[in-house]
This record gives sequence, C-alpha cells and structure tokens, in this order.
Amino acid sequence: MAEVHIIGEISHAKDFPRPELFCKWHLQFGNNWKLISGKKEGQTQVSCSQFDNKSKWCFPIDIHLATAGIQGKYSACRKFWSV
Repeated sequence: MAEVHIIGEISHAKDFPRPELFCKWHLQFGNNWKLISGKKEGQTQVSCSQFDNKSKWCFPIDIHLATAGIQGKYSACRKFWSV
C-alpha cells in the first residue's frame, strides 16, 4: 500500500478587495484513498493587515493518506471568505 504525506502551511492571501479574510479548505479523494492521520478539512483564523493588502496565517497542514491504487486521485480545495 502506497502512502502520501502532505506537510505544509496556508501562509497568506493577497490582492483581495477586502483585507479581513479567512480560508476554509478541504481534501477530496477517491474510494481507493484512506485518511490515516490529520484532518480532511479545516479553517484558519481571521486575518487583517492595516499596512499591506495581505492576510497572513501560517496555518499548518499535516495529513497522512494511504492508497491501494493511484486511481481516484486526491485534490485540495481552498475558499477564501471575507468578514
């Protein structure tokens, strides 16, 4: 069984019309994939900068997946919301 580790962060968003942003994210994967550890979805805190047009988060991502075959790939969806 093959395994995939996704380690990283949602660091920032820039050039949105409003500076008060948060990010909702979720993973989508096929029936061959199994979530071993980590979360399938999450949300950052609200971030606002008075000095530049950038919302900063440093939100950690640490996900461990296993698969019996490469069919049914995985993908990450990110949505940015304004307060």
